Amino acid sequence: MMSKPVFHLVALLTLVAATRAGAQPAGLVRVLRAAAVVEQPAGDARPVATVNAGEVFEVLDEKDSWLLVRPPNGSRTPEWRTGWLNRASVEPMSGGAASSARPTAPVPVPEVTEKPRGRKGFIIGAGAGAGVHATPTFNVLDRFGRVLSSGGGDNKLAISIDFNVGYAPGEQFLLYYSNKAAFTTDDRVDAVGVTGVGVTYMFRPTTPSAFVSGTVGGGATRTFIGGSSGQTGPGFSIGGGYEFARHLSVNGDAILVRLGAGQDHTVYKFSLNYLFY
Repeated sequence: MMSKPVFHLVALLTLVAATRAGAQPAGLVRVLRAAAVVEQPAGDARPVATVNAGEVFEVLDEKDSWLLVRPPNGSRTPEWRTGWLNRASVEPMSGGAASSARPTAPVPVPEVTEKPRGRKGFIIGAGAGAGVHATPTFNVLDRFGRVLSSGGGDNKLAISIDFNVGYAPGEQFLLYYSNKAAFTTDDRVDAVGVTGVGVTYMFRPTTPSAFVSGTVGGGATRTFIGGSSGQTGPGFSIGGGYEFARHLSVNGDAILVRLGAGQDHTVYKFSLNYLFY
């Protein structure tokens, strides 16, 4: 009869073995290419079988770069029961040790790039260019109302500037304070300008885009030589252009200042503009 100490030792060893067996890795692997199954986890070990691509085996254990495998239940391979396969020749099919049979390629993380801010929101811009001042025709009358002489009616070179600041409620509609001025070589006035409310409509929400624009407000002429003086009246501008790059556009405008009594002024200008948004 087995003594109690021996019985306890046997029971303990049986429990440890069962626990260790339960901790063994488990899983399935699929063979990627023809490979040798060897007796020991070493490259120079004796082969026990050759497996082909596509065959599936159960993983029992692992050591370094080797997996201890056996054919799945029902497989007709009586010539061998277990053997070692190099993990480089298989791919995992389920959890356990097979999960490490082939390194998993890292999942690429898409690069997060900050989306450029659109036109919507605060805007401020400026521009400069050149144009033509179409001077009005005027008559010099005597005290009886007879015309003594006439003048004007010709075109003068002008240098133009623009300034805008405001808010864009959307990507295509811009609303802003507008100031357009042209410094002319006319003999009677030195500057013609329009100040008021400006609007622009972009045909596309993103660059590039054509657009139309206009301003309604007050017009004025100024003379700086011989003392500053000038006249005021209604002023308008109408035009359009093309935003060929983000923030940059080419503009064409007609500035109209209506003073009456033969003192109307028109400036046709072309400018390069920068708009921050």
